[in-house]
Amino acid sequence: MASALAHRLFTRGHVKYVRFHGDRSSSGNGFFARGRVSQSTVSPTMRLSIALAATNMPTRGNLHGKSTN
Repeated sequence: MASALAHRLFTRGHVKYVRFHGDRSSSGNGFFARGRVSQSTVSPTMRLSIALAATNMPTRGNLHGKSTN
């Protein structure tokens, strides 16, 4: 659930960023390294949601984030 929320926040933030700044990843100027946003463009709230999502990432056998016990 937390990872879904973090993903929703991240994708909404990314869409807003691309709408405002344009998609620079396709311009080939190296602004985005492999399509990733640099740390300076990510808000503290976004960093927290990404960190929370990373800690709740499902393992290979647990694709829905549910306990297998």
